[in-house]
Amino acid sequence: MSIRPFSTNEIENLRMVLEKNGWQINASLENNFRYSLKKDKLIIFTIKFPVAFPLRINVPLEIVNFRLSLVFKIWDLNQTTNKLILYLLKMLRDLAIQISIEHSFSVEGRETEIVDLLNLIIPESTKGENENTWKNKIRISLMTKRDEFQEQEQSIVNELLPAVNKSGLFPTFKLPWELKSGVPKLRTSETLFFSNDEPNDEFFIIEKGFFTYFKDLEYKKFYIRSGFDSYTPYVIYRLLNSTNVNLELLVDNWIKFARMMLNSMIEIIDLAEINQHDLIQFNVE
Repeated sequence: MSIRPFSTNEIENLRMVLEKNGWQINASLENNFRYSLKKDKLIIFTIKFPVAFPLRINVPLEIVNFRLSLVFKIWDLNQTTNKLILYLLKMLRDLAIQISIEHSFSVEGRETEIVDLLNLIIPESTKGENENTWKNKIRISLMTKRDEFQEQEQSIVNELLPAVNKSGLFPTFKLPWELKSGVPKLRTSETLFFSNDEPNDEFFIIEKGFFTYFKDLEYKKFYIRSGFDSYTPYVIYRLLNSTNVNLELLVDNWIKFARMMLNSMIEIIDLAEINQHDLIQFNVE
């Protein structure tokens, strides 16, 4: 059966409902509740859980940034699917309020050192800047400053490996589906991938001064992704490791937290009144 695309009016009306409930289509750094609508009736909701750096500076800075995305496809907009959409909007916002991960970083007496290091690696940002654009600028900055952190680089990898392996992820040549055309040339020799043999993607990816984790799950015609990324391992290792911060333990806890969010999303789906005939099975790739 062919799918009738969303009409312009349907998209406008749906956007009005989503934005009235506090969701925005833009992917700016400041927006923690995001949505995307595709003409083929694919709907994407993403909530962001940033853990802010414990020092106020003039650029946005996060120790780690967690994300939970929910993707689904409907046959049509009707009373049942409208009700489902409103339910998911509410439950996802409630989830963002209810769950948290606590961090305690002592930066007292090291403020000047930290600011100097951040000024070295963190580029300027503009208000409303797209988050992916911002993070790519950070990636480039970290790569161009690699000589500055050569001593820390291997130590960071060595410290991360036990936590990554403990989570069941090991070195691999397998790539996430988004990279099926290959890793960008500039990053090929600088990127390490860790994964497992599960049918759904689960990856830990280490780049120069940057790491990413995500785990995917397909459940009752929904596609769920939970994960995090961090561009502050150099800061953590060089300046905070000598206090009460352990990078291995941090990453171990972050992976557990991201996996826990998947379970929370499954509970939300199970509690929903869903007519499976209203949803379309789809291939996310």
